[in-house]
Amino acid sequence: NKGIKKFSDLFTKRNLFVLSLLYDRIHKLSDNEVKEFLLLAFNSSLKWASRMSHLRGDIIEGWAMHAYWIYPKSLELNVWEVFTRRCKAVVKGKHYSNKYIGGFFKQTDYFEDVKNGKASCMILNQSSEKLPIPDEEIDAVITDPPYGGNVNYGELSDYFLVWLRNEPMNKDREIIINKSQNKGLQEYEKGLENVFRECFRVLKRDGVMVLTFNSKDSRVVGSCILAASRAGFKLDPDGVFYQPPIKAYQTTFHGIFVDSFIGDFILTFHKGNIVDSKNSMELDAFKRKVDMIMDKIYQKQAPERIARERIYDILFPFLGLHANDSNICMLATEYVEKRFKELNKYFSSLRKKIEKERRYNYTKTNHRRD
Repeated sequence: NKGIKKFSDLFTKRNLFVLSLLYDRIHKLSDNEVKEFLLLAFNSSLKWASRMSHLRGDIIEGWAMHAYWIYPKSLELNVWEVFTRRCKAVVKGKHYSNKYIGGFFKQTDYFEDVKNGKASCMILNQSSEKLPIPDEEIDAVITDPPYGGNVNYGELSDYFLVWLRNEPMNKDREIIINKSQNKGLQEYEKGLENVFRECFRVLKRDGVMVLTFNSKDSRVVGSCILAASRAGFKLDPDGVFYQPPIKAYQTTFHGIFVDSFIGDFILTFHKGNIVDSKNSMELDAFKRKVDMIMDKIYQKQAPERIARERIYDILFPFLGLHANDSNICMLATEYVEKRFKELNKYFSSLRKKIEKERRYNYTKTNHRRD
């Protein structure tokens, strides 16, 4: 709507020229280590040097959304000052890693080197659908899979890749829900299953897979659990925990919105069978439990975020218990979404009330300052 058709349109002409000049001069350097250092700082500068930099109150922010967006209070920051600050930040980070990691970091391309203690890590920039690791060699898998279409990592990465590689990312194998890529819930679920199968293969028999997950759509939640189940995993009902968001995340684009559901659920999956009778629940009983939670939410005038947290606390174990029956899982998630839809007007009115109170308090505070 604002006439932006190319990545170059996201920059003022002046900043685009200065960034291009800086990029060209870095590439002419003969010292590869210095060049890599400066390219890292340059890449970090791109977040701040575009028209997506803006004012949030009195705070200057760089690109902060999970989308491309020019703010009403857009800023043009000085490229050289931004680049200098990012260089100092990289140096500070390197001092930190030297202090706390030191000589422990020993990279290799071969798993045997890690297993035999000759190296401390492998860093693989590739799909996780096929790993250069033998069967049943890993104690634990810790992962943070994509949450449906919550963040379109590939499309957002293009912002940097058009500078560093002169071309966008190939998104054919990206696991995402994205209409423009013709990827829906089914494609997303299959992609997760392929990765989880590989996790299952490399794990030892008593190994665990621990992951974090968050989605405001319980159907996406269901896809994650079903994908893990089809890969051979069993969800531990006693290994489901809600982790409230850290303070820094509450100022991100997703977090600043009223009633944002930005905490994560931590899920533990086992490779072997799990005997769990105490959490056994049939579909009708699950629906009654959902109804009870939603009634209490309405009575206490609690926001949608709290409702999601309470319902997901029983939804995850239920899906894990019935993961061998995709129809039951689908009916459960659809019922959850139906109940949220029924209370949509209530949640919307509550958000507007909180937003009104926020604006009042903000205006009152600024009036005192004046």
